[in-house]
Amino acid sequence: LRVLRNQDAPSLVENLRKYLCGEDATSDIIRRGLALSDASRHRPDIAHIHPEEALLLMEDPSLKILQQFPVACEQVIVKTWIQEAAEFFHASVVINYLRYLERESKGSRETTTVVLLVEALLEAVRGVIVNRAATMEQEPAMVWSNMMAACTKLWSSKPESSDAQYRSFVVMSWCRDREGDILAIMEDNVEERMKNSGKTSLWGKLDPFNVRLRVCTPMWNMLDFIIDFLDYAYDAGYVFKPSARPPHQWACDDVVEWVLNLRLGQHVHAVRECGITGAVLLEMSKTDLEVVLQVVDMEHRKKLWMGLESLRLTSNYEMMPKYKRETRGLVKLPVPA
Repeated sequence: LRVLRNQDAPSLVENLRKYLCGEDATSDIIRRGLALSDASRHRPDIAHIHPEEALLLMEDPSLKILQQFPVACEQVIVKTWIQEAAEFFHASVVINYLRYLERESKGSRETTTVVLLVEALLEAVRGVIVNRAATMEQEPAMVWSNMMAACTKLWSSKPESSDAQYRSFVVMSWCRDREGDILAIMEDNVEERMKNSGKTSLWGKLDPFNVRLRVCTPMWNMLDFIIDFLDYAYDAGYVFKPSARPPHQWACDDVVEWVLNLRLGQHVHAVRECGITGAVLLEMSKTDLEVVLQVVDMEHRKKLWMGLESLRLTSNYEMMPKYKRETRGLVKLPVPA
């Protein structure tokens, strides 16, 4: 890839198009029965479905825009590949695709915010990642520590209460809360080193007993960082605010969108039935989530509570004192006789 991107980048884009449409050589091998997991070594945590079913997914109409992307953005992809550092080679494809989605969606709030969040991530960690392949391989903890310091520095450099500071706060929170995942990514993208190399595999040379060599693949690290970061941002409710207004001014419909953004659509009915507005939402306690919204599942309550904490923190909102709780309209005190 390092060589081809300078010699024949357009052919790489064509290979990308074939891959996304299931027309590449690897897909042909899969059709002959090769396990899909052998072709996706860098994500061993994913339980892959049957190869034939995976190929059928490529015919899904919802993937049409993904398959159009290499054709519509060929010049942008080639330019980025030639100019970008090797560590961002694969990640740059995802970033360009997100920008393409933003244009195709005519600047929807969700896609715009995703692009801005990923760009904030790049701004924070670029200096730490570029030309640090050996460090990521041998000292992942040091790389994480440098990432955390860079994220904190970026956050403190942004104007207070600005959108840029909000995005840098999300990046900093991801780096702090997902330390284990970040370290695991760097460790998983390094293979075992063996001597007497002979045969070759998709990811590196093999010894006579078909044991993989140790091959550091830093190009995968940034790609996996983006995936993990967006998973975190969606789960914590950071991806997009359902309204341009501050959370305490949200209407019930805005709260419904916020709950849907947390992937907890099963609780939308309770939110509508109780008429939860932004002002009420910000004042809800853990008990309210269980009693008022009847969120029985502990994991769902935890996700809602994390989202609430994020809303309060990013909007500088402080809950009312406990003795004023009845003013929220969640608990009606009995009128003295």
